[in-house]
Amino acid sequence: MNRTRTLATVLPLLSLLAAQSVGAAGGFPGDRHWAVGIGVATSPSPFADHATEVLPIPLVVYQGDRFHAAGAEIGYTVARGRWGALDLKARPRFEGFDPKAGSALEGMVERDGTLELGASLAFGALNVGFSQDAADVHGGREASLSIGIPWRGKRWDMTTSVGVAWKSADLIDYYYGVRADEATADRAAFQGDSAFTLTSDLTLTSQISWNWMLFVGAQGERLSSAVTDSPIVEDDYQFSSFVGLIRIL
Repeated sequence: MNRTRTLATVLPLLSLLAAQSVGAAGGFPGDRHWAVGIGVATSPSPFADHATEVLPIPLVVYQGDRFHAAGAEIGYTVARGRWGALDLKARPRFEGFDPKAGSALEGMVERDGTLELGASLAFGALNVGFSQDAADVHGGREASLSIGIPWRGKRWDMTTSVGVAWKSADLIDYYYGVRADEATADRAAFQGDSAFTLTSDLTLTSQISWNWMLFVGAQGERLSSAVTDSPIVEDDYQFSSFVGLIRIL
């Protein structure tokens, strides 16, 4: 199974939700800056012969005056105000595959994860992000735009969001392309192109006590034909679900 693909799909969202859960509780009280927890996520893989995985994922959240971290992502707030916040960020991309994980990928070269650097701008309900491969693995970049609407309840808070992400041709080709020397009678050579993908999220958070938060949710992604036309890709849609519990230390 392709565990890195599952991490690539759900870890950024789980980390974000853990940080948002702390924020929904009013932030860290006093001089406390850390929260830890555990999440469980399910996510399919778009690659042929890959089944849905269920993974436990540890969660760590740190919030300082400027520096902050959630899961595997770290950031630095350059500016903030009533308008929102501008952050610089560093995050790993766990996307990729092991050719030994399925017969459809047999004989291909392993695709690795990488480190990406970028920035994000939160302006009200609008979130804009950009990241660039910093380790020259795929050599590509990604830009995203999403709108999230929060709903406050007595016991649960709900957030719904929709978004679009643009991924460069270098990124798509590295992870979903089939090189000439990887082509077989049943797997044609394929060169990926830049693509837009559509995403939608639904999350629920509940403050169990002053230092315990629970969150559950789901995420859907509609893959572009620039991805689904690849002979190693089987699914047009991706659907992930997750549940997590965190505690402020």
